[in-house]
Amino acid sequence: MSRITFLFLVFSFGFVSIAAAQAPAPAIERFDVAYAIPGLNNAGTREINGTLRLQAGPRPLPAVVLLHGSSGIDGRGVYHGNALNAAGIATLEIEMFARGGRPTGLSATVPHAIGALNFLADRPDIDPAKIGAMGFSWGGGLSLVMLTARAVRQADHPNRAFAAHVAFYPVCWPFTPEAQNRGRGIPMGLLTGAPILVLAGEKDDYDQPDSCLKFHASVHEDYRSKITVHVFPSATHKWDAGVDETMEDPNAYLGRGGRVTVRSNSRVTEESRQVSVDFFRRVFALDQK
Repeated sequence: MSRITFLFLVFSFGFVSIAAAQAPAPAIERFDVAYAIPGLNNAGTREINGTLRLQAGPRPLPAVVLLHGSSGIDGRGVYHGNALNAAGIATLEIEMFARGGRPTGLSATVPHAIGALNFLADRPDIDPAKIGAMGFSWGGGLSLVMLTARAVRQADHPNRAFAAHVAFYPVCWPFTPEAQNRGRGIPMGLLTGAPILVLAGEKDDYDQPDSCLKFHASVHEDYRSKITVHVFPSATHKWDAGVDETMEDPNAYLGRGGRVTVRSNSRVTEESRQVSVDFFRRVFALDQK
């Protein structure tokens, strides 16, 4: 087990909330919500949709923003969100793009993440100091990007940042010195200092399996204790997606493109869900209540 930290770029914007229908789930209030991001992609104000789940209990609640993968929203957010809700953590799953609409770079979805953070932080029933981010594949990479101090400085609220991050099987290669030296990486700099848990698969052929560990080795020692990298020996990419497939992806293999093998692994799925919940409980100090 080792530890890491990361960086990127953010745009500025505000939010508008719209609460809608409440679902009849026991002890859970489910709301369809929308928040506005002015100037997203230089196209004026754009409304972003999401699903907010609040469990019964004392307010304000800690919360986690769920960031989906390249195929858009699927069952992964609900599966992991249910466990977070059961642990006393609210969740907001946002739609950054639909299936087939993946942008060319993570920077296009940075405003969505910051917008979701602002939306939650301005709610009286959410603790603004205890808002985390959890992402899957594309969303995992985005959760790494949101560690950057540069991104936070460019937001509407310069002192507002995610308090904790979990990244499921992110592509770490763009954060490595090798990528930086080739001019193809994500620029690094000062980090927010928030802790992050990176969950990787040893058999993940989307990225080089040891990329996250390589990045860890290159990070300044002051930041290394902030990130834990947990590698599951038998896991491929998207082990918790519930599918077995071989897919073509132009972003795989260091951006050269190629075939990626995905195998469902129920044991790793359950273990990774528990590890991530335990991480947020520890960071949010829920066990101390």
